[in-house]
Amino acid sequence: MLLCDEGLLEESSTIDYSLKGYWAARQLPMNPRCHVLTENFSDDLALKRNQLISAQGLLLAIWDSHGGRNDGSHRLPVDYVLVSGKQKPDLKQILETYRVGTLLIDGSVPDYLAKEWNQQAEMLHVPCRSLRDGFFVL
Repeated sequence: MLLCDEGLLEESSTIDYSLKGYWAARQLPMNPRCHVLTENFSDDLALKRNQLISAQGLLLAIWDSHGGRNDGSHRLPVDYVLVSGKQKPDLKQILETYRVGTLLIDGSVPDYLAKEWNQQAEMLHVPCRSLRDGFFVL
């Protein structure tokens, strides 16, 4: 299954160039199910509702300008939080909402903001990984 933004789905040459070699090397099917991250979906591999994706016993939260925040009364444990867009880095706010396993920084985050996210993660001892130079595989 491939989860991505609408722009990537429209650029089949990018998928072919960037991902099909990886899939072939690992003997994965060459035509995965594709889902857009902004849409809810449910199939036998994963379930996405609003800002949460559950797959293979793991939980991923999407933290973007569209939501993902709560009132702080309960911190939901998640394996991953994916931050995206051009929002001001505020890892403390994320940690008020989630108990984070690993912070993932999407390639859509400008370099100067990604650097701030990384610095905050280091200061708060939260594992962090940038997706700018590649993709994330569960």
